[in-house]
This record gives sequence, C-alpha cells and structure tokens, in this order.
Amino acid sequence: MHDIFLCANAFKGTLSATEANGAIKEGLSFLPDTLFHAFPIADGGDGTLSSLLQARPKEFKKVRTMVYGIQKEEESFYLVDRKNTAYIALCETSGLAKTEERLPERRTTLGFGEQIKDALDRNIRSFVLFLGGSSSTDLGCGMLAALGVKFIGHDGPFLPSSKTMEKVEKIDASGLDKRIQDSHFVLATDTSSPLLGKKGAVYRYAQQKGTPKEELPLLERIVERLSREMEKERGISVLNHPGAAAAGGVGFSCLLYLKAEYQSGAKAIIDLLRLPSKLRQADLVFLGEGNIDLSSLEGKATGVLAKLCEKKKIPFVTVSGKIEGKARERLRKMGLLRPILLGKPTRKKAGNKDKIITAVSKERSFLESFFGLDRQGGKNHE
Repeated sequence: MHDIFLCANAFKGTLSATEANGAIKEGLSFLPDTLFHAFPIADGGDGTLSSLLQARPKEFKKVRTMVYGIQKEEESFYLVDRKNTAYIALCETSGLAKTEERLPERRTTLGFGEQIKDALDRNIRSFVLFLGGSSSTDLGCGMLAALGVKFIGHDGPFLPSSKTMEKVEKIDASGLDKRIQDSHFVLATDTSSPLLGKKGAVYRYAQQKGTPKEELPLLERIVERLSREMEKERGISVLNHPGAAAAGGVGFSCLLYLKAEYQSGAKAIIDLLRLPSKLRQADLVFLGEGNIDLSSLEGKATGVLAKLCEKKKIPFVTVSGKIEGKARERLRKMGLLRPILLGKPTRKKAGNKDKIITAVSKERSFLESFFGLDRQGGKNHE
C-alpha cells in the first residue's frame, strides 16, 4: 500500500484547492493499492476557512454573521474551535473575489471588524486573523471603525476608504473596544513586507485591487501621512514590521491597535491541518498551484510544504501551469522529483480540470517506475 498526499493550492480564478486535488487524484487512478490523503491548501486567502472545515470538520463550528461586505450588508461566517479560538478570514467579507467591480474607493474592511466584534460579544478572546485576498487599501480603517475608533474629518466622523483617507484630520481611539486588551491576536498572512515603499501595501498590491498606476504615488503619500498619525496616536511604530503591508494596510492596524503577533499564513494553515506530523506516512506528495515562481517559495504554501518535505526527506511532485527556472532549481534541491506542467490555463473550470487529469496521467510510466510497478499494477521484480 502506497500513501500519496495531495496538497494543492487553489488555481486562482478556475479551480479550488479541493477541485485541484480531485483532478490530481483522478489522473492517478492507474495506481493500484494506493491510499490518497487530500488536504486542500490555502495561505490565508480564498478557501482558507473551507480548507480547515473540510480537513477537520469535528474540530470547528461555523458561526454565521450578517456584516457589511464590499458594498452592502450580507451573510458571512467565521470558525471557532474547541478551545474557543476564532478563525476569521478577511476575504470572506472584504475579498477581491467577492466583487467584479475594480473600484477600491467603494470598498471597506468594516465587515472584517464587525466579525471580530461579534466574536468578542461571544466571549471569545483568542483570534487567528487571515489577511489574504483583500480588495481594498483602506489601512484597516473600516476594521478599526467597527471596533470603536473614530476617524474625524471637516464635517465630523466618517468611514475612510482609499479615496477618502486624505480627509482624516483627527483620530479618536478612546472608544476602542476595551476587550481587545484582554485578547490575543495572531496575524496570519503570506505578506512579510513593511507598510511603505516599493514592496509595500500601495506599490506592490494596490494595482491588482483596481488603483490606476498613475494614482499610486498619491495613495502612497496618503497612506504614509495617515499611518504616521495613527502611530503618533498610539505612541509606537510598526511601519517596518513584517506583515504591515498585508491586506492594504490592515496588517499595520492589527499590529498597532490589536498588538497582533505576526505569523506566516501558509504555516498557520499547514500547522492547523497537522501536516507536519501526518506527512510522516507519505511516500509521495503532490503540490500544486497555477504558476510557481520564486515568490511561491517565500512564505507561501508551496514553499512551506516543500521545505517540510525536504526536512522529512519526502519526495514531491509539482503540478502547475508553468514553473520559473530558478524556482525549479531550488525545488529540485529540496526534493522535487518531477514538475508536471499544464501549459497556459483556460478560463473554464472544466478545461483546467481536464488539463490536470491528462498531464498527471501522462506520467504513468514515471510513477509506476517510482513505485516499482509494472503496467498491470503488480510489483516490478526485474
């Protein structure tokens, strides 16, 4: 009996992690006497809570809430485990995947803050906050507003967005929820960048959320001014702290106002799935995501899992549309047996599923040789 672990990430825009794992498994149907262990992987963005719920359904309960989403009130959810820790993903209320309009000025992180408040109301004092897949660059002002911070402009208190943050004249944090002082927050994100600069919240991420390139310098100045005012109000500085750039600056506000502890989002998920101990029984691991480049190996799920395989001396295979040359070489040194390439992805879910099934099944000879099997599925004793 062979144990194969399927640990694919989502193929953004087409296949969820669960669907990608299913396609890989279908492509491996020629292998006899094989036990498949499927773990849908996420790194703090879309699919994170679903991955946890699917892998450990008895450990988590789903808490449904009505919160302010991208532009209106809508139903959302977060998870609570047996130890009364809340797992809240910003993408469930303020995620880019939840809107088709690339108009960042209409988006807010208010709903994210409302979920934190809801958990506090339920007497929860331990939090893991996942900050991937955000849609706004509001510096976490919406989140803070839900937790009692007032942003005051010429006409009084208002809810700032990336387009209106420049109108903030005063910050009043006297109403910040006092229960936060007795709570512990973990900031889980795949972003380790500081708030400002070329690798920060604006220049590195704002364009993909809809901010035009020509508006980036202005937005950077606005974010810098307001963030320094917020630091002055708090009396500490976290501008250069890892994770400050996460989710359009929500990471900055979590570090500053919630005293959050930074952790890799991918590592948090992998630990919650208990993969470090479960992988001991693996004969082969399949990793997967849309495209693999050097950034995939820097704190993201593929890189964290590859390092885990290297540490445990477990061979692995990657499944992706393409793989950058330098990333391939680094992965080979870590134990990559073979990269399975799909080519250019289609926009249709079924098309990409078929691509994975076909590409994986074409590796039959290689995999049968790896496991010592002949074409009939018996042991190869030659």
